[in-house]
Amino acid sequence: ADEGICGIDPRGRFTFINRAAARMLGYDVEELVGQPCHAVWHHSRADDTPYPEDKCPICAGYTCGIASQGEDEHFWRKDNTSFPVLYVSSPTFEEGVFKGTVVVFRDITERKQAEAEIAEHNARLTAQNAVAATLSRSLDLETILDTALDVVLSVMEMDVGAIFLWDQDVGELKLQSRRGQIVQGEAEGFEHFWSRYVAVATEAVTGLQAIVHPELDSAGCQTLTDASAERLESLVSAPLVSTGRVVGALVL
Repeated sequence: ADEGICGIDPRGRFTFINRAAARMLGYDVEELVGQPCHAVWHHSRADDTPYPEDKCPICAGYTCGIASQGEDEHFWRKDNTSFPVLYVSSPTFEEGVFKGTVVVFRDITERKQAEAEIAEHNARLTAQNAVAATLSRSLDLETILDTALDVVLSVMEMDVGAIFLWDQDVGELKLQSRRGQIVQGEAEGFEHFWSRYVAVATEAVTGLQAIVHPELDSAGCQTLTDASAERLESLVSAPLVSTGRVVGALVL
């Protein structure tokens, strides 16, 4: 069978496992029989945080005889990498006596990747359509930029956005549009972080490349070093280019 198939006894140990399952997990069949399944393939969640056995739906199958199925779980390989699975766990009985569970699973990495690509494509189309609809209704620059920021924040799942445009007369960036708050209920959230936004926007424009400060400790932007304590977790900026010329910067 292409699917992984394994039997698990009430103590949570593999009683049998087919070659497809062993291959997907990166083991030989002989290495797995008799081993505690949860510690082998389900010890952690996808984000690498511990997965308690009493919270695992598959464990409920071999301890309590509860059937389950899903496609939101990840199994772990021998090399400590994980992969998403579609699985079905079914309790087994012999002459009315509960014997454990049989789990059938399939690696759905390619399907998940395809779904993510489709979702990203749809999000981009939604963003483009929203901005295009605004352009068709209004030529007011403030309205256009505000709408564009709202769409970008939604698609990128960020909290605050700002667009700076380059002022040729004074030779510096000027704030043109801003949306969102850095802290829930903080009316002056943007002003509170003003110097940080200007610094990262200037860095993007000067270097002509996107700037990412995931930990806010870059030597190139010293004003960001204390931001983590103030709930600012990440800061991203990209130069805005029109007809080959930098006209400003986007900050999220």
